[in-house]
Amino acid sequence: MRVLKKWSNLPIRLKFFSVFLTIVLFAGSGMFVLNHQLLQVARDNDKIINHSVPNLTTQLQIKSTIMERINYVMLYVTTGDEELHKKFIEASERAKSIEAQLKKNALPHEREGIEQFIIHSEDWEGILSNNVIPVYQRNNPKDALDTLNSQAQPLAIELMNEAEELSQQKIHEISNDNKKVLNNAWSSVQAGYIVMG
Repeated sequence: MRVLKKWSNLPIRLKFFSVFLTIVLFAGSGMFVLNHQLLQVARDNDKIINHSVPNLTTQLQIKSTIMERINYVMLYVTTGDEELHKKFIEASERAKSIEAQLKKNALPHEREGIEQFIIHSEDWEGILSNNVIPVYQRNNPKDALDTLNSQAQPLAIELMNEAEELSQQKIHEISNDNKKVLNNAWSSVQAGYIVMG
């Protein structure tokens, strides 16, 4: 009651100024919340565009290089075409570069899985480089093919499955990030309606 009595005794200018100041403070705080929400949307979107999608692309390239390398070795061992051996070496160098990039760009929670994958990939490539190709080059194609079929191909399948699992995890992460971005964007829109309306 006392507050209402004081309010009614205030000059009209002070009343208008108080109402105007209240509206400005409310709008300012609403704009602050809206700005914060929009910045969060921008950060999340940046994470998706500049980190998650390129990592997914890199993971898919890894799977492709596994198939490429096993095919080059298989064709080399069956045809003896030295050009295929050179292509295998080039593909191996490219794969190492892609794996290094993948490891460098890995998020902390991804690092262990990616490091394990790289170790498995190096072991597999060691079989190709040390147990298949040299055996073939010593004029023993039967043993080279046996090693390729019994050791290298099953490991290649395991590696592709590991790469697929990493890719699926990244796809799931991107999906969750997209949902988060959309929720933040919707919250921003709602905050904007509240401020404006």
